[in-house]
Amino acid sequence: MLDHFKNDLKKYHQLFNKVRCKAEGLEELIVFSIKSEIDNVTWKPSAHDKEVDIIVNSYKIQIKSGVIQNNKLLLSGHRLGRFNGELDQITEYLNNPISDIISVSNPKKKTKKHIYEVRYIDKIKMKGIIAENWINEGVNFKQINKHNIKFSLRPKMSWQIWWEVPLDITELADKIVID
Repeated sequence: MLDHFKNDLKKYHQLFNKVRCKAEGLEELIVFSIKSEIDNVTWKPSAHDKEVDIIVNSYKIQIKSGVIQNNKLLLSGHRLGRFNGELDQITEYLNNPISDIISVSNPKKKTKKHIYEVRYIDKIKMKGIIAENWINEGVNFKQINKHNIKFSLRPKMSWQIWWEVPLDITELADKIVID
C-alpha cells in the first residue's frame, strides 16, 4: 500500500510541482492505496465526519495533515462548539475516540523537495484527560495526558481541539521524499 501511495504522490507532483498534497486530495490518494490491497473501503469526500474519514473492514481511521516542530506532531481536530464550552462533556467525548489517526506531515518546512512522513497514532494514546485538569491559559484551555500529548481547546475557533503529540509515541510508517 505504501508503494502505491508513493507512486501516486509522485504522479501528483508531476502535475503540481509547488503545492503539497493536503486535505481531501491526500485522503483520496490514501484511499486509492488502501484499495490496491483491500476491497472493503468506505470514504465520502467532503463528508466532514467528526470522528472518521475512512473505514477499512469496519476499522475507522482519521487522516490528518500535520506539522512537525520540536519533536512533536501538531494536529488540528474537529470543532467541539456543540458542547457549548462544557468541559465535562468535551472531556468525555475526547476520552472516547473511535478512530486511530494516520498523519501525513512535512518534517521540513523550508525545502525544495516535498517530504511526507506517514505516521500512525493509536487512539488509546489519545485518551486519559480529566475534566478538572483543564488549565485556562489566556484564551485557550490546555491539558497533558499520561502519554505527554498536549490537548489545546480553542474557544475562539469554535472550541477546536489541537494536539501536540510527541514523535516517540507515534509509529513512523514511511518517509517519502519527492524531488
